[in-house]
Amino acid sequence: MDALYASTHQRTELSAAPLAAPRGLQVLIRDGIREVSAGHWEGASDHASHSAFLEFVFGWPTDPTTRVPGGESGLGVLEQLDGVVDEAVQSGVGTVAMVSHGVAIRVWLAARAVNFSVRDVMQCELDNTGVVIADRSVEGTWQVCPGPDYRSGRPAMSRGIAARQANRYSTANFKRTAPKPPAPPRPRVTHAR
Repeated sequence: MDALYASTHQRTELSAAPLAAPRGLQVLIRDGIREVSAGHWEGASDHASHSAFLEFVFGWPTDPTTRVPGGESGLGVLEQLDGVVDEAVQSGVGTVAMVSHGVAIRVWLAARAVNFSVRDVMQCELDNTGVVIADRSVEGTWQVCPGPDYRSGRPAMSRGIAARQANRYSTANFKRTAPKPPAPPRPRVTHAR
């Protein structure tokens, strides 16, 4: 790991610390990878509110112009997430880890990964310490890769990997790997929560 990003939430900074310390890395704090605001559902703990919010935000990959009631739009959220991912890709370092949040990661994947649909996202919980890996092609498309929980040819969100490193907090790893020369480097993204 050559660079480490975390959102502005304290729990992500706590997750990043045990990843950064042994590597001598400075944690780069970015608001763009923070959790999605739930708008008028913020703070609600009932299942109906939680389900309504998730159904709403998981609609953003097909219609990002909609806005969470009392909150933000899909365009705004995706623009912020893309900005931090693009910064990491363009940084030129070999491997970048990002500590982010479950809804933000799943919305971004459904919108940007060519092989990961809204249906996949809705069927996959992303628990704390869950890990998702995505590769970026030379052409710039993203694809979710198999993880340790990979089954039946479906992209998977794996659990447990970050727990050993991140003290059971949320982690998202963005990795960049080099393709065969002379092609430019291919970023690799690992999302974990």
